[in-house]
Amino acid sequence: MPPPPLRSPPPPAMYGATDPAPAERTAFRQAEKKYKLYKPPNAKGRARTRLGSRSSLLLLQLLPSSLFTKSDVPYRRRSKPTGGDLSAVVDFHALLASDGELPTAIERCDCAGFERPVFCFLDRPGFYFIPGALSIDEQCYWIRESLNTFPQPPNRTNLTAIYGSISDLLIAAKKRKVLVEVPDDQETNEQNNSGGNTQPRNFKFVEDSEFQKGDVPKSIAATTLVRKLRWSTLGLQFDWSKRNYDVSLPHNKIPDALTILAKKMAIPAMPSGQEFKPEAAIVNYYGPSDMLGGHVDDMEKDWTKPIVSISLGCKCIFLLGGKTREEVPTAMFLRSGDIVLMAGEARERFHGVPRIFTESDQQDISALVSQLSGEDDHFVLDYIMNSRININIRQIYSFKTGSWNSVESGWHGDAHFFDPPRSVFLNGFLHENMYSEILTVDMEGKTWRTIPAPIKDEYGFIHQAQGHLSYICVDDDSLKLSIWTLDDYATNEWILKHTVSTLLLFGGKRMRVVRDYQVIGIHPEGNMIFFIFGEKETLMAYIMDRREVRVICNLGDDYYKSCLPYAPLFLESRQVATGP
Repeated sequence: MPPPPLRSPPPPAMYGATDPAPAERTAFRQAEKKYKLYKPPNAKGRARTRLGSRSSLLLLQLLPSSLFTKSDVPYRRRSKPTGGDLSAVVDFHALLASDGELPTAIERCDCAGFERPVFCFLDRPGFYFIPGALSIDEQCYWIRESLNTFPQPPNRTNLTAIYGSISDLLIAAKKRKVLVEVPDDQETNEQNNSGGNTQPRNFKFVEDSEFQKGDVPKSIAATTLVRKLRWSTLGLQFDWSKRNYDVSLPHNKIPDALTILAKKMAIPAMPSGQEFKPEAAIVNYYGPSDMLGGHVDDMEKDWTKPIVSISLGCKCIFLLGGKTREEVPTAMFLRSGDIVLMAGEARERFHGVPRIFTESDQQDISALVSQLSGEDDHFVLDYIMNSRININIRQIYSFKTGSWNSVESGWHGDAHFFDPPRSVFLNGFLHENMYSEILTVDMEGKTWRTIPAPIKDEYGFIHQAQGHLSYICVDDDSLKLSIWTLDDYATNEWILKHTVSTLLLFGGKRMRVVRDYQVIGIHPEGNMIFFIFGEKETLMAYIMDRREVRVICNLGDDYYKSCLPYAPLFLESRQVATGP
C-alpha cells in the first residue's frame, strides 16, 4: 500500500534530517529532484521585506496601481514555475499516435481477450501501461465517485482521525457549509432523541449563515476539508500506523462497478486462467504541490496479482525504478484515463510521483473540462483543474496453490465445538462458536485468538450482521433472548443491541432452546432474526424494530438440519419486514 501523498517538499523523516549533497543522493532521489516542481523566489516576500510591516503592505494594496512603477510593486509579478528538462520522459500517448518504431526496451504486449493497446518494458517485467484505458465519460464518473462516494463512512480518510466520520462532504462543500464542533451534551441529547446507539459525533455541518466565528471552539469550511482530503480507503481498511490491513474495522465491499472495471483491466497482468478479485483500494488525492515519494508496494502476500492503478485529473510524472534506490528510474507521463498494472517483480521496484502538472498549458485535461462544464459539476471541475486522483485496487487474499496445508492449532487447551458447528467468516477471520467464547483464526493460520462471549455459561449463536460479528444469547431460566454486536476487536467490547422475552416469540408459551426451537440466522443487512419452531419446523422471523413475530412457512420434519446455516432470500425477508 503506497503512503499518502506528501506536501512538497517532503518531510525530513522521509529522506533524512537534511537533504544530502547531489553527489550523495541516490539515483532515485536525483530523479525526484530533477522533475520536482520548483517555484522561483516569491517577489511578494521581497516586497514585504522592503515595506517592513503587514500594515504597510495592506496600505499599498489599497492604493491605485497607477501610482507605482513595475519596480515598485514586484509582488504583482508572477514567475512561471519550472520542473526540469522533460525531454527524456516517456510519452506512451505519443508512441501510440506515431505508430512508428518503439524505443529500445519498450514493446507492445499482445493480450488475448484484451482489446486496448498495452505497453511494457523488456527490462522491467510485471509492469504494464494502458494509455487512454478509460473514456472521457468513465473518467468523469470516477472523478465524481472519488469525491462524492469514496470518502463516505465506513470508509476511512485522513480526516477521520481528526473529525470522526464525515458524511456527504462534497454536498456540504457545494452548499458552502461549515463543520463545527458540537458540545457533548447537545450532541448526546440529539443522539438520544433519535434513538441511535452509536457513539456521539463531535462535529456536524451547519449552514454558513447560521455560523458565526467565535461561537464554537473549532470550525472549518467544507470546501477547505475537500482540499485537505489526501486519501480514502475502500474495502478492507488499511492501518497506516501498522502498515497492515485491519480486518476488525467495519467496511463495505469494493463497489460493483469498480470491481468489474478492475477485473477487466487486470487481464494483461493476470496468470493464465485466473481472475482478479478486488478486495481493497486506496484513493489518493493530490494537490498542486503534492508528491508521492519513492516506495515499494509489498504489503500483499501474493505478488502475482497486480495492483490496478487508475489515473484521473491533471497529468503527472511517474517514476519506475529498480529494487534499490541506486538504480536510475524511468520517467513517464501519466494522464487522466491511463491505467498502470504492477505485478510480480514490478511490485519490488521503487516508484513514485514527483510532480503534478496543474499549469493550464500542461494539464492535458481539456476534454475533461469540456465534459464537466455543466452547472452540477462546477465544484468538481474547479477541484480537478488543480488536482490529480489515483485509485489503486488490490487483491489481498490468495488461493494460488490449490493445495491444503495442515497447521497446528494456536488455541490453548481443548476446543469443544457445538454440534453442528457454527462458523462465521468475517473480516478475513474464521470464527468458531464454543461455549462461553469464540475462537478466531486468519486464513494463513498465523493469528489465533479467543474472544469471550458477552454472557458466559449461556447458550449462544454467532452470526454476521451489518458488517459486524453478532452474538445471540438465550437464557432459558429468565426467558430472555439478547442480541449483541462486537464493537471493538482490540478490546473484545460487546454492545447490547436488543433484548426480547421468549414469551413474546412463542405466544406466551414457555419454550426451551434446542428442545423446542432453534435460532438459525440473522439478516445480514437488517434487524431481523430467523428461527424454527414446533413439530412442523415452522420458519419464523422476529423483527426487532417492531418487536413483531411473523410466520414465513412450514418446512417439514427435520428440514433445517440438512440445510444449516440458513441463508434467507433478501427479497423474501424484506417482504417479511415491511409486511403487507
